[in-house]
Amino acid sequence: MHVPAGCPHAFYNPGNSTAKMLFMVTPAGHERYLAELTELLTSGEGTPDNVAELRIKHDIHQLTPLRNRPAGPHNHGH
Repeated sequence: MHVPAGCPHAFYNPGNSTAKMLFMVTPAGHERYLAELTELLTSGEGTPDNVAELRIKHDIHQLTPLRNRPAGPHNHGH
């Protein structure tokens, strides 16, 4: 999918298993936000407030609420 810069968009995994996504971003830079978001979510520090701060830092506007699934055999608590 192609998402032009500044275009509102969202992603959602409707399944019960962990999803993986491959992002190709140009120009470079957005990968830093994604790496920091991954670090927050995998460290257990991915609270809505921390994620909101990260999004402000990277000028990302949240369209949908942050939703964490309960820990289970397929989603590893993320």
